[in-house]
Parts: sequence; structure tokens; C-alpha cells
Amino acid sequence: MNLDKINKIVQRAIRALNDPTAKATKQQFEDLEIIPVKIVNKIKSEFGIDLSGYVRVIGIDEVIHALKQHGIDSKDRYPIDNSDFLLIPFIVNEPDKIKKGGLSRRNNSQTLIYEKNIGDKYYYVEEIRKGRKKVALLTFYKRKNPLK
Repeated sequence: MNLDKINKIVQRAIRALNDPTAKATKQQFEDLEIIPVKIVNKIKSEFGIDLSGYVRVIGIDEVIHALKQHGIDSKDRYPIDNSDFLLIPFIVNEPDKIKKGGLSRRNNSQTLIYEKNIGDKYYYVEEIRKGRKKVALLTFYKRKNPLK
């Protein structure tokens, strides 16, 4: 997975948050990777969902949401910062656990929740967009590791 693409979209989101004239950059996405076979097989065996050939994407709107709701300037007790986004490849490709979430409010699409303990416990939530064969970030946050 390309960390430069993640960093680029996070920087665009930060500009959009800080500069009202940058809002025109919203609705932009970056394709990050084709879902690895290992993860496809795990999701298919655990949930019966076949993500073969699906592409993982990250969008500015969702990064803005994560930063507003779970970032340093939010009221979240365990805020994420820009550097946390660079952990996404590790979280989604080497998760401790993948859970089947509910249906997304936006598209009524199935969601998946990836959990990973990396000092703190990270949660990466994405929705499955069947028509486009994409899995897209919905939100990203962390909590204190209960084992600490």
C-alpha cells in the first residue's frame, strides 16, 4: 500500500479543514490497493463476503470526518493524529481481528471493522461498495489498549 497516497489525501483533508476555499477538493479519493488475497480469503471464510478484485480507497470526506470526530481538536479521549493514518496498511493487512459491522448510514452498505493493537487499539471501519467493487474508509479511531 502506498503511504505517499495516504499522506497526500490526509494533507488535502487538513487543508480543506483549515481553509474554507479548499473545500472544492472534497469528494476526492485515492485508490490504495487491491485487497490482498490473504484478507479476501479471511473475510470470505468468516463472513461469506467475497472481496476478490475489490480496491481499497480512502476519501477526503472520510478523513475529514475522522479528524473532526476523533482527531486532536475533537473531544475524543484518545485522539488520532496525522501520523496514525500511516498505520492504516498495517491495521488492514495484519489485523488482530476483523468484525462484520452493521450497515452504513450513507449507502446502506455492509461494513467491516479492522482492529489492531499497536500500543493503543486502532479501529478502521470501511464500507463495501459492491457496484464499484471498492471498500472505502468510513471512519478511523483509537482507544486505550485494555491490556496496558
